[in-house]
Amino acid sequence: MAPRKRNQMKYLDLLFGDDMLKEENARALFEILVPVLDAAPSQHELIGRTKQVLGRVEGAETLVALVDWWIVVTAGGSPVTAWAYHPPDGIPEPVRQRMVELISVGTKLPAREWLMSRNELAAVLVELPARMDLEFYGKARLGQEHLVWADFLLTAQETTAALLSAEPALAFEFNVSAFERRMHDLEVIKGSQRWNEMLKRAREFTRFTNRLVELQHDVEPWLERPISDPLTTWPELGGEPCKPLEQVLVKSIVSADENAQSTAMRARFHDHLRQIDETADRVKLFEFARLLQPWLDASGAVFPQMKQVVRRTNEVRRALTRFEDLGEDSTDIEVMLLEGDLDGAEELVTVRDQDRAERDHVAFLAREFDRLRRRTVEFIETAGLPTHLIDDARRQLTDADAAANAGDTDSARSTLDATLGRLRSELGVIVDGRLQRLQAEFERLDTVDEFLGRIRELKHENKKDPEIVTRVIDLEASLPNIISARVEQALKRVGDLRDHVIDPTEFSEPTGAELAADIEELRRRLVGLRSSPSIDEFVQANDDLVDLSLEVERRRVHRWSTAQGEPALVEHIVDFCTQELHFEELDVRRLYVALKTKPFAILSGLSGSGKSTIIRLVAEAFGASRANGRFRRIAVRPDWIDQSEVLGFVNPMTNLFQPGWLAEMADHCRKSPDRLHVMVLDEMNLAPVEQYFAEYLSAGEEARSGAVDVELALYPAGSRVLNAHDWPSSIPFPQNLFVVGTVNVDETTRVLSDRVLDRASVLQLSVSIGDDHHKPRRRSARPWDIPYSEWRSVCSSEPSDLHHEFLIDVAEVMKTDLAIGLGIRAHIEIERYIANASGVIDDDVALDAAVLQRIIPKIKGFRRDLVDGLTRLQELFIGAGCTRSARVVAAWLDPKRPIDDFIDGTGAAVGLAL
Repeated sequence: MAPRKRNQMKYLDLLFGDDMLKEENARALFEILVPVLDAAPSQHELIGRTKQVLGRVEGAETLVALVDWWIVVTAGGSPVTAWAYHPPDGIPEPVRQRMVELISVGTKLPAREWLMSRNELAAVLVELPARMDLEFYGKARLGQEHLVWADFLLTAQETTAALLSAEPALAFEFNVSAFERRMHDLEVIKGSQRWNEMLKRAREFTRFTNRLVELQHDVEPWLERPISDPLTTWPELGGEPCKPLEQVLVKSIVSADENAQSTAMRARFHDHLRQIDETADRVKLFEFARLLQPWLDASGAVFPQMKQVVRRTNEVRRALTRFEDLGEDSTDIEVMLLEGDLDGAEELVTVRDQDRAERDHVAFLAREFDRLRRRTVEFIETAGLPTHLIDDARRQLTDADAAANAGDTDSARSTLDATLGRLRSELGVIVDGRLQRLQAEFERLDTVDEFLGRIRELKHENKKDPEIVTRVIDLEASLPNIISARVEQALKRVGDLRDHVIDPTEFSEPTGAELAADIEELRRRLVGLRSSPSIDEFVQANDDLVDLSLEVERRRVHRWSTAQGEPALVEHIVDFCTQELHFEELDVRRLYVALKTKPFAILSGLSGSGKSTIIRLVAEAFGASRANGRFRRIAVRPDWIDQSEVLGFVNPMTNLFQPGWLAEMADHCRKSPDRLHVMVLDEMNLAPVEQYFAEYLSAGEEARSGAVDVELALYPAGSRVLNAHDWPSSIPFPQNLFVVGTVNVDETTRVLSDRVLDRASVLQLSVSIGDDHHKPRRRSARPWDIPYSEWRSVCSSEPSDLHHEFLIDVAEVMKTDLAIGLGIRAHIEIERYIANASGVIDDDVALDAAVLQRIIPKIKGFRRDLVDGLTRLQELFIGAGCTRSARVVAAWLDPKRPIDDFIDGTGAAVGLAL
């Protein structure tokens, strides 16, 4: 082993020396340098060192020619010898020909990199036509997507055409705004899954296309460059088998063999490095590791000595960067690094850091002395201390200045620290005494929380700070005025309390008028205290004010605002509706979300299931009752065939307009625009809803579409009506009115038309009976006042796209298999319902409820005609987690059910299946 180590120790002498090299030594060096350059061809310093070695090789024409040629085609630059362009005859002609072609190719990139880019361009370019097809990125679900994509491809046509015809192409700039405008014009819903998917596809196509443009500009396919195909067989060099090094140099390029570097070659390379790492001189190892550092960092190879050199070198370089940021000259350290004196460089870094730390410490002491001196002077001037303490402090200050001027900053700081400590201690004693006296004088005023609170704060603060003296003096001076200030505060609170009882209808018994009288009596007592303040009388009046405020708050109807959060409102409505009668909480929440989505809903199901009652309770929870005129129940009659009972008519005998119940309620809504109103149409399908309620249905959809100033027509404009001043020909559509109908589906009623079903959620209440109605319930829930403006702020008009694709699949099954249309209005209303259910009902439950209320009611027909479509719907519902909807469909598909049964999605049987 000894001879081997001695030979290995020579390699760095040979690498950094100037003597001529024999082929054997040169080959060993190249076995080290070439693999490193092969992995990282941009290491310019290592390239320069390799070329320097090339210039010192004696003979070995073939090896020198191959190394010189390989460096040029791999890393670029100029060759060292003429052999790079004119390979010696010892290299077979096919190899020489391809070597000459590659070194003379005349590309912007080194020949090897150009070949790799050309191959990548050819491989990737064949994908371009496929990527221009929208279906490449997945199935397009909307016909509009193909139109958007076709327009998008037109904007990229100039780039794609140039790429496919090998003409110079310009980078494609994706105009996102124009793309989004086109999707909007074609009614792709903004923010939906399809919208986001189309943007994703366009961006992916843009990145792919511009990568092709980059490759094309590197390769320049429009320029003719005659290059032979890679050799398929590998000839011998100089009449003998190709050696491992020559394989690395030529074979991977000339024959495009990626496995040119054999296992044996890699093993020799690592063996060279390992031996050098173990035996090399420290200075030469530093220089060698510096050359290999980029490769070592990138490859992760572990050679302990070189790794240590690299680590130490990096630390010195970081120190150089730090010194540069601090504006310090570090040329001497850089020179040591260049000379390979790593130990000396590290020592200089240590000395520099120690010097700077000392300078920083001295500067810190000087700053601390200045700070303490200013603080001491400030203390003397502001603390209000006795004269003898101030005189002693001034003498200590003079001594500290003298020490600082003599350079003894530590002693000066110590003197000032001691002086400040004594001053603060004395000040603390003085402040404590004054605060105790203040508290004793006003102990009987413990109800004056503000005053005593300020004293308690001062007692817990740092009483050694001069600033506290000023605060104590200010507090003492405020004593005569504190009672008067509290009287004025109490009067303001009384005024606010009086403002709260302006509307007596907002209070339960006693009436708001009685509360107002008590408030006025208290106000007179407080006004009397202005001229003759009495602590006892004020304390009593203040106690009465607290009691009266609590009474007003207890009897005032709670006014809800969005600041309290929607969860509080939902919890209130659920509590109110279930405190006496047993309703399923989910039913209450479903009805709440339905009214958020649209102020027109229908309750269907068995007679006696509580449809009218739950509506009344929800109305009262919102603050709408018969007593305040904001709740009204209308019993629909079978003889209603027009709108005269609903909106009213002009009496031909009196020429007066006789308002109908809807006109009266709409007028009430107009006069109280920020109050919610509720109207119940009991058994609304006893008469044709689409006839007697036509004006409301049409105006409601117009208002929902965003139209402003929507009106309900009462009678023809221009008619001479005597009471036209009170009842004009039209009145504003009541946006703040909830209309909820109840329906029973039997032989006495009419089937709800699609026009009605498309405009309302149809809710079936749960009909299960348990023992909950025997259990005690909370009875403390009272009505709230829910302003219409606050209510609108929690209602969302934007649809949710969480289940867009599922709804498209459902619509397709209904259209194809059931011959039932699910229009865009119903689709959007379902998505709005899901959006409004956020935070009220879990997402999967909300989807199930929306399907129950919007899709199930539209299904009608004989079972024999619907079986196949219902089976497909059941699969979709189960897959989406719509369990209740799936149970309804399962009940319809029950094999025990006669094949000729008529299925009605609004019938009471739906409720039984839930």
